Amino acid sequence: MIFKINILYILSCLLIFLPACTTMQPAVSTPAIQTDTIIPETIHKPDRLTTVFDLPKWITLTETTPLQNELLTIGISDPGLDQVTAFKQAEMRAKILATILSSSKISDCKEIYTNEIEGKDNSENASKFTSFQMIKASLAYNESQFQLIDSATTLYGEKIVMMKFIPTLSNAINNEKTEVDIHVILSEYNLRSKFQENKFFQLSNKITTPSVIDEATYRLYKVDEQAEIESSMNNKTFIFKQDYFKYLLNESLDVPEYPVKTKLYYGLWSALFESIVTQFSNFYSSAGFAAYSLGDDYSNTNGTKNQTIDQQLHTIEFSGKMTRLFISENELTLQIEKTKP
Repeated sequence: MIFKINILYILSCLLIFLPACTTMQPAVSTPAIQTDTIIPETIHKPDRLTTVFDLPKWITLTETTPLQNELLTIGISDPGLDQVTAFKQAEMRAKILATILSSSKISDCKEIYTNEIEGKDNSENASKFTSFQMIKASLAYNESQFQLIDSATTLYGEKIVMMKFIPTLSNAINNEKTEVDIHVILSEYNLRSKFQENKFFQLSNKITTPSVIDEATYRLYKVDEQAEIESSMNNKTFIFKQDYFKYLLNESLDVPEYPVKTKLYYGLWSALFESIVTQFSNFYSSAGFAAYSLGDDYSNTNGTKNQTIDQQLHTIEFSGKMTRLFISENELTLQIEKTKP
């Protein structure tokens, strides 16, 4: 088989990432809690062909103008949760975005494999692209630095909150801390004119306060446009039916041509989260790191020749801010402005 996994290479990547990938431990010891699985029963299931949810205009980030040192952030819950749980989850996710936008370290271990295969009539190219990425961020803050601007609930039971993060309103007493780890595996396969794209995103978050430790995870796995999602918060796993959600944003503004557009079929948070992580990956790629290239030119009984493997491994620091959000034709477009580097 042409696309063999380079085990030694992957292990070397994992060993390099290992010091930064250690599991975050709670600041205080807590007794083991059995994980509960919750299947929400309150998801509204409208006719997917005729029903759309009209989103509030403030989600576009144009209704509020932050000062230069302030940061707008949005959090969105999973569909179908009770209102208390949904608001808490949305609030945690707003803090997650504020944390990774304030300052992140992005590491990438990448392999690009190309092969030319001789056929009966002509030769064909086969290629595989694999990227192992990690985004790490932590932020010490006080709850007073986050101000709730607005909130809404969608037709599908998703809670949306918009918050403003003001770093200058610091308080040395009872500081809180949020820690974020995001692991990403991206792979693309192209063989005999057949193309497949796989994406795996895993988010781990811990928020520490003087009285409680909140933890959450979110996993999104996509093969082309088919997705599987699993979410958890404080030892409770939320499993919700995957559906093709539809949203509408009444605006006359034209959506700009932008390289990252994510489908809204699987809910607002999955699209927003994928858009941000994908753009972080693009910012990393635009840094222009050189690849280490290994090349061969040979023929064998399998008719294989001209094999090339390019490898990259680098880490950069990044910070930015969300400036504009568009929704059109059930796709989300988010503009992020880099503030560092």
